Amino acid sequence: MLNRRGFLSTLLTPALLSKASAAKAGPAPSPSALPPWPEENDPAFWDRVRDQFYIMPGEAFFNTGTLGATPRPVLERVIEDMRTLQATITRWDYTPNTPNRISGYSPELPLREKLGKLVNAEARDLALTRNATLGMNFVAQGIDRFMQYGTGNPSLLAGLDAALDFHFRLGPARVRQRICSLADRLRNGLRQIPRARIGSPVHPELAGAVVVHRLEGVPAAKLEEQRD
Repeated sequence: MLNRRGFLSTLLTPALLSKASAAKAGPAPSPSALPPWPEENDPAFWDRVRDQFYIMPGEAFFNTGTLGATPRPVLERVIEDMRTLQATITRWDYTPNTPNRISGYSPELPLREKLGKLVNAEARDLALTRNATLGMNFVAQGIDRFMQYGTGNPSLLAGLDAALDFHFRLGPARVRQRICSLADRLRNGLRQIPRARIGSPVHPELAGAVVVHRLEGVPAAKLEEQRD
């Protein structure tokens, strides 16, 4: 019989656990050369993909529905774009001959076309908003409050472009298979905990990568405090 803490510890591979003690007291990661991309037939493919993130060895993050970890190539793309802006800002003006350094006023069609390939939609049917909450509020309240939302950060759009490249390089089908496999592993483990209750779908045709669960008799706020 497993408790919640014991089960979550089993989600970490032995290789990660062996690094955990050193990681707890270690400093925050510093920028460095990007790790090599894993070979397609590498038996440790997903371990190598994990190296593409700054998450410390031996640690795992489960709340990606709210705040997700950013891959190294994406973060470095954002930072490099910001550096370029600061180094060339004196040469910037509003003419078409200079890079677009303000988002929120141009159609960003190439980026929307790339995004459309991911969600199977036409670029003209996609809107780039600063986050999902803002996008939902546009629909819920803005059809009658609707206006240009003003100057944005184009470096974040550069990051979105890099994130799409990262995702397509992995392959959407491979990503889906991986996240569903991990979710199944979590659901199977939760079934071993007597008081655990799964609130999200469990049927194979309905279940995805999001697993909503609770422990009977344990308030959600108390459950969130259990970090190890």
